[in-house]
Amino acid sequence: MSGNRATWGGAIRVAFDVGQLTFTGSSTITNNTATEDGGFINVGPVSALTIDGNSTISGNSAKGGGAINVLGYLQSLTTSGNSVMSGNRATWGGFINVGPVSALTIDGNSTISGNSAKGGGAINVWGNVQSLTTSGNSVMSGNRATWGGFINVATVSGLTVNGNSTISGNSAKGGGFINVATVSGLTVNGNSTISGNSAKGGGAINVWVYLQSLTTSGNSVISGNRATWGGFINVGPVSALTVDGNSTISGNSAKGGGAIHVWGNVESLTTNGNSIVSGNRATSAQPP
Repeated sequence: MSGNRATWGGAIRVAFDVGQLTFTGSSTITNNTATEDGGFINVGPVSALTIDGNSTISGNSAKGGGAINVLGYLQSLTTSGNSVMSGNRATWGGFINVGPVSALTIDGNSTISGNSAKGGGAINVWGNVQSLTTSGNSVMSGNRATWGGFINVATVSGLTVNGNSTISGNSAKGGGFINVATVSGLTVNGNSTISGNSAKGGGAINVWVYLQSLTTSGNSVISGNRATWGGFINVGPVSALTVDGNSTISGNSAKGGGAIHVWGNVESLTTNGNSIVSGNRATSAQPP
């Protein structure tokens, strides 16, 4: 499905709810355009959105949701099965622009790369994401935005980077990978790699109000990220920060907080379990 054009939904516009929206069987959705929202599809609330089976969604464009615009609530979004989402662009959500989401899962060798937007290079969420999980050798790379190179979202209850995930080369003004107001729990484990991301605030992660807990473990590697504030993460107050389980945090750089910059209090800071924190650098200890 390619080369479709419209004002709302380049190929498809659904005014009301959709139960299940599935892309599978080597589906190819390319170069569709909307002058307003939903380069490929503009739709009301969706229960389940699944992208699977070697599907490709690329080169689509719109103001809201380069490929997909969901007007309202999305119960679940799952990418898996070697699916590829690349080169989509929009003002909000290069790949998808959506309201609140219950579960967002990037799994099964999915690749989300080279998408761009003002807010959310790949994904823009107007509201809360209850669960955001990356796993299964998924790759999120080269996405860019002003806010949230990969994802821009109001709040996240649980963010887990797991299962050999790779998050690399994403860039933004705020949050090279993610820009978010508050996060309850952020976990990086399972041989995951977060590297080479860049931003002004939070080379990889920018949490601009409050973070309940940050835990790195399970041979995770966080390296070569850079920013003005917080080479890896720039954050407000933090309750618990734990570096554990053979984690490596190295070679990150910033003006303030080579790896981690906290605008506030940290109640508990723990390093344990053969973790390595080395070669990070900063040029200033004081904010402007």
